[in-house]
Formats: sequence, C-alpha cells, structure tokens
Amino acid sequence: MQRASTEGLEPRTPPLRGDPFAFGSDPMGEGSHTSVTTADPDSPSRLRFFFGNEVGLIALIALFAALFGLATDGFLSPFNLFTLGRTMSIDIMIGFSMMVVIVTGGLNLSVGAIGVCAAMGFGWLIESAGLPWPLALAGGLALAA
Repeated sequence: MQRASTEGLEPRTPPLRGDPFAFGSDPMGEGSHTSVTTADPDSPSRLRFFFGNEVGLIALIALFAALFGLATDGFLSPFNLFTLGRTMSIDIMIGFSMMVVIVTGGLNLSVGAIGVCAAMGFGWLIESAGLPWPLALAGGLALAA
C-alpha cells in the first residue's frame, strides 16, 4: 500500500480569529477586541427617532408629570402613583393585545371595544348578578370570546 505524497502541501493553518466555521474555535477569538462602529450622529435614522412621535410623547409625559408634581402636593405620592399604575395597566394590556393583532396582520381595531365589553360584563356579573369573582371572570372571558 502506497502512502500519498505530502510534498508541496502546506500544513493546515490555524483558523482565522473569529472564524465561526472553525471547529472548536472561539467565535470571537481569544480575548478578541471587536471594533464597534458607531452610527453617525447626523444619520437620518437617528434624526427620525428624535423627531418622531415617541420622543415627543415621552417629553410631554415628563413635562406634565413635572408640572402636576410641582402644582399639587399629593401627585407624586406612592398611593397616587400606585393608583395611576393600576388605571394604566388596563389600557396597557389592551394596547399590547391590539399590537399583537396588528403585527400578525389581523388589523382588527375592535380589540379595545371587546376588552371594555368584557370588563363591563365582568363587573356587572359581580355587582348585579352577585356571582363570585371566578365565575364572573369566566363569564367576562366568555363574553369577549
């Protein structure tokens, strides 16, 4: 049996630093320092972010929170912030569910109305019908379905 000649063949070079296809290599290299490119501060996407709706809404919320906090004594109290959080949580949940519907392509904006209808039905079943809250919750969810 003859052995293949290895004359003229180079030994296998070690993998390049950061070679993700090399077996057993660290994808980032040994103690590698990756260079991070920063976005140009005048790029259109950065300017679009600062002049978009989100930054304006955040600025308005901060402005009104500062104004109401300075104008009244109890606005920034823990009890009031807790109450505001509880009130906003309902709208946030409805907003998240609307976001899911819109992102999946359903574009059904009646989610808010259905959520309000379920909440009103839940409240009516507890107050007027006198059902315990687990049964009223099931009834509110059934109404929304």
